[in-house]
Amino acid sequence: MKESSARLIHQRKDDVMLTQNKTSLHLASVSFALLFATACGEAETQPVGSSYLAKQLVTAGSGGTLAASADAPALFAGARLEVPANALSEDTVLTMAPGGTNVLTEDATSAGPAIAFGPAGTTFSTPARVVLPYHGGVAPELIRIYVLEDDGTRTMILPEAITVDEDAGTLTFEVEHFTQFQGGAAGNPCAGVMCPQGQSCQNGSCQPQSCSGVGCACSTSADCDRTLICSAGVCDTPPPCTAVGCACASNADCAAGLVCTAAGTCATPPPTPVCGNGTVESGEQCDDGNTTNGDGCDDMCQNEAPPGCSVSVTSGPLPNGTVGIRYAARLVANGALGAAPSWAITSGTLPAGLALDVTTGDILGVPTTAGNSPFVAEASIPGCSSGSGQFLITVQ
Repeated sequence: MKESSARLIHQRKDDVMLTQNKTSLHLASVSFALLFATACGEAETQPVGSSYLAKQLVTAGSGGTLAASADAPALFAGARLEVPANALSEDTVLTMAPGGTNVLTEDATSAGPAIAFGPAGTTFSTPARVVLPYHGGVAPELIRIYVLEDDGTRTMILPEAITVDEDAGTLTFEVEHFTQFQGGAAGNPCAGVMCPQGQSCQNGSCQPQSCSGVGCACSTSADCDRTLICSAGVCDTPPPCTAVGCACASNADCAAGLVCTAAGTCATPPPTPVCGNGTVESGEQCDDGNTTNGDGCDDMCQNEAPPGCSVSVTSGPLPNGTVGIRYAARLVANGALGAAPSWAITSGTLPAGLALDVTTGDILGVPTTAGNSPFVAEASIPGCSSGSGQFLITVQ
């Protein structure tokens, strides 16, 4: 039976065929088996699957390592995933499989196979470590890990976040979620490098901007001489047209009297707001044609209370109450423009058992507890100033 099993494994391995071109690695057929010993000492083959390089249950509490099977094609040797303890939210069967053929960007060349990790959507609270096979021969500043998300978005991991082991032939980096990854060589050392303003990418790293003339590398027009603009990543002369609608990077690119808008075109500036011209303009709440205060629109063209629109509380001291005896009193205020104010207790409380009618100002009820209750009542009318008064009700 051992001889029969050996023939089976040899046959399955013969079925594996790999095709490699300059920019991608394509797994044309992967069909192999793992050999396990049964309880009675006999061997049986257990298919890994036509796409899995490894498949393993990893417990959340202890974590674990998922490594490419020894029976996997040599192209994937050394691929593994190291999951820290407590990085997963629950025990999960993790998988490793050959990736697609379009992980790299158009200007990149392959530095190893593409590998997809699953299940899709798996995330880690603590970053997991991924190790990809690497065939070497790539200048350090060109090494990238190309990332292809499930939605088609492409990103890349830059050299400073990648550990290269030439002897082992591996690229190591950390991830917080699963997707497809592939080692590659960028078309230029500045691919994916974003520099702060005032710096430019030089040979893969951000350096202070030293060149600002025509043809110098730039991120924004601030990196160029004042008379130049940043166009397609290099400093260049601005378009000769300075009329309305012409392209611009700053006001200096436009004709006198024009400004460069956020959209990057020359335009006439918006008119300066003039309070008192009868037109509500930018920054104004109102404009009644004058700059007189006290008429509802002040001298800064901001809304104000109209004449006579004020409220004052005129109530005198409130009567005392007696526990268990019905109490009645009324708060009084001068209404503005003939409107009745509404009432509110803004500080303190009424004696227990009494309540304020907010529309009439009546305080009604039957006191239940003896004591002094100071409070502040406010009368207000929408759009007008409000008035308040301090009161005290003593319950015996």
